[in-house]
Amino acid sequence: MPNNILIVAETRDGAPRKVAFELVNVAKQLAQGMGGTIQIFAMGSNLASAAQALAKAGVSQVYVADDAALDASR
Repeated sequence: MPNNILIVAETRDGAPRKVAFELVNVAKQLAQGMGGTIQIFAMGSNLASAAQALAKAGVSQVYVADDAALDASR
C-alpha cells in the first residue's frame, strides 16, 4: 500500500491560504522519502482558480468540494 499524503487545504474567498502551499512543500520532502504521492482536498465556494493553483504546486491529485454553503467567510 502506498504511503500517500492527504493535505486538507484552508481557503479564503476562493483562494488557497499560504499555509496550504507550505504544507505541499513539506509533503514533497516526506513523500519522496516514503515513495508516496501528495493529494490535496479543499472546500469552499468559487474554487476553480484555487484548484488550478494547487495543481500547479506539484500535487498528484486535487479534490474539491465547491458549494456556496461551504463558504467559510459567510
